[in-house]
Amino acid sequence: MIRWPASPGAVEGGAGEGRKRRQGAAMAQEKERARSIRWERVFEALDYPAMLLDEDHTIIAANPATRRLLNDSDPSPEGKKCYHLFHAPDSRGPPAGCPHRRLLESGSTQTVVMEMETVRGIFLVSSTPIEDGGGGRRIYLHLATDISQLKKEEAERRRLEQQLFHTEKMDAIGRMASGIAHDFNNLLSAILGFVDLASLELPPGHRARSSLDEVRSAGRRAAELTRQLLALGRRDAGETEVLDLGQEVARSEALLRRVITEPVAIDLAVPRDPVPIRGNATQLQQVLLNLALNARDAMPKGGRLAIRVGEVELHQAEEAFYLRLAPGPYAALEVGDNGKGMDEQIRAHLFEPFFTTKPRNRGTGLGLATVHNIVKHHGGGIQVDSAPGRGTSIKILFPRCFETPARPAVLVERERAGFSPQVVLVVEDDDSVRRLACHMLRANGFSPVEARTAGEAIACAGASQEPIHLLLADVILPDRDGMTLAEELKTRFPALRVLLMSGYTDDVMARHGIDRRGIAFLRKPFSVTDLLEAVQRASGSS
Repeated sequence: MIRWPASPGAVEGGAGEGRKRRQGAAMAQEKERARSIRWERVFEALDYPAMLLDEDHTIIAANPATRRLLNDSDPSPEGKKCYHLFHAPDSRGPPAGCPHRRLLESGSTQTVVMEMETVRGIFLVSSTPIEDGGGGRRIYLHLATDISQLKKEEAERRRLEQQLFHTEKMDAIGRMASGIAHDFNNLLSAILGFVDLASLELPPGHRARSSLDEVRSAGRRAAELTRQLLALGRRDAGETEVLDLGQEVARSEALLRRVITEPVAIDLAVPRDPVPIRGNATQLQQVLLNLALNARDAMPKGGRLAIRVGEVELHQAEEAFYLRLAPGPYAALEVGDNGKGMDEQIRAHLFEPFFTTKPRNRGTGLGLATVHNIVKHHGGGIQVDSAPGRGTSIKILFPRCFETPARPAVLVERERAGFSPQVVLVVEDDDSVRRLACHMLRANGFSPVEARTAGEAIACAGASQEPIHLLLADVILPDRDGMTLAEELKTRFPALRVLLMSGYTDDVMARHGIDRRGIAFLRKPFSVTDLLEAVQRASGSS
């Protein structure tokens, strides 16, 4: 039996003189024995691990909860070193954070949080000095409380706080980017459009053509930047359909081989069987292109770009880069390179907007941020495997879909003679874009009528001596939207054709209550060819 600390005034029994002295000693011994039994019962009844240790870390006693923690692998822990049972069987001493070790060094009670090597869980462990009732020998009470669930909840709370911060940051950046990109698209429409018109007016071989080509090239690069900004601000996946991920990747092979040339070799492998997902084909192509270009830039001296499509089954939830994946079947798009690789610090910031490791004027820091945004809105996740000197593999996981992939839509080209509207009502509040569209239309045989607002457009239509054949209107106007204007004009011109234009993404227009599905659409910035092809498509729209 453990001799628990003696209570104040307790008398060690012994032979004495006189009957009263013997009776008093016997009573004191009985009280001490009863008190020791009570303490031992408390010790045994504790529902969390408790042990008594000596100064050498040897276990003197262990309660049943301690044995349960050890899973009955060692039914007799007494006499063994505590650090052998709970940390490493072959260790020569206690770990640095051991509370008992700290107690012996400081002389006062110590409490620490420890993760045991041999038992699962995180524990709050304390070590307190007490005195054995026999001879004043020092013993130590060791108590452990399992706080694994608390730590898990704390980690989850931190994860949610970080995710909220990331979401709010991305939302703010997205709103700012969408607004800037829309205004920038209007400027680019005028720049690129008038460059095209100027080029058409110059004879072949004119020395000014090379200068205009440079302006056009810079304008197109700027247009690509605005597309990335708009993609960064997108809040959904847009219009989706059931797609075969493998076939979508295969369709992009020609594009990839145009933009990624020697000395980088492309190794593409897709399965024969469909890998169906629900997604937006244009956005998926953007994900693949951005990942491939990023891999190419990681191999400036050449290398191998591997692109794989397959299926993955997750048996437990995973989380990375603020994206959470539930267990289940996924379609995987993996893009790998044998370039220089990344360290942990770079990986942590990899998908943040405007973060780039490329030289000045070589990267915007938007490519992978756009990938992250698109993957998020497709309900997917991202896995990154990279280390300095051994390349990088980025795997995109999309939820599997068990429907049959839709057949790709086939665009039927029409001859312009099939529909050649004479009067076009152009409604655009940006003066440069409106003048550009009218100039382009006038140069190709149309008769444009200009209006800055919907109200002006209705007035112009009312005053027109000829019927309006086509309405070309910005989606969002100062006084109402282009769809509403179209419906009002159709009451007077039932055969009116409608062509809407915008520099905004579909989700931004949706927030304004505008659904352009079924309506011919022209995205800014546009060239002469873009405009004429859109007018041609409008011939099939009512």
